[in-house]
Amino acid sequence: MGLSIDFEEALDAKLATVWQFVIPAVHDILNPASQEYFRTTREKLFGKKLEDVVPSLESDEGKEEWKKVEEGFAGMAVWYSKNGGKGPFLLGERVSWPDVVVGGYLLWLKAAWGEHDRKWKDVMGWHGGIWKALGEVMKEYEKKVD
Repeated sequence: MGLSIDFEEALDAKLATVWQFVIPAVHDILNPASQEYFRTTREKLFGKKLEDVVPSLESDEGKEEWKKVEEGFAGMAVWYSKNGGKGPFLLGERVSWPDVVVGGYLLWLKAAWGEHDRKWKDVMGWHGGIWKALGEVMKEYEKKVD
């Protein structure tokens, strides 16, 4: 159990800066019944309106914050680099629980931003395309529920 908690804490630390870029987009894909609760709780968490949470990628602040997101993914890429290039997973060709968690995050980002969003395209191009490769194999588990 300790290893699982350590992984989740490490992952949360690596992805902490992505929240500001994805939370407002998540609101927009929720059903109307969920949107009010989501907005109220997230605005309380961030201390501002959802529309004011996302820094523009064109601003100096936005560029700096987006660089932090890339650095977080770079830290996770180090984990994946230890598989010796033998597959898209941490263990090479064999999927493990951390892959499912990271893959879940990727699917969530894709659902929130959409495939044509600049942020999604950036992530897919980072670190030699490892996130794109992992995202591709995780499509097997992707299903939209209305």
